[in-house]
Amino acid sequence: MLVVKGGSATNYAVTWGSDTRVYTAAQLAAGVNLADDFEANPFSAAFARVDAAVYAKQNYETIQIKSLFYTPAAKADPDGIAALSDHVRAPLVDAIAKSFVPVTHTIRIEAR
Repeated sequence: MLVVKGGSATNYAVTWGSDTRVYTAAQLAAGVNLADDFEANPFSAAFARVDAAVYAKQNYETIQIKSLFYTPAAKADPDGIAALSDHVRAPLVDAIAKSFVPVTHTIRIEAR
């Protein structure tokens, strides 16, 4: 929630990322939920990278569990198949951890 109190103008333009929205002083004093009002915001790309990394890992895990672990090779050497599949899965886990990065952003508030 963004809460702005004590302003003397009637309306304020709030810019976050590349979008701008105009709020009344009363709306800002009560608080506005920027995440609701700015669907595309400076966090959007970072969240999309995390989502993509999680999707890639989960996609592999589906194959890992449903296919690899039920092969004749897995029945003959379950520990070997587990180790081999985890070797493929490890970089996917690392990619998720690396996708969590700080997001630098600015919220600009201007009287209108």
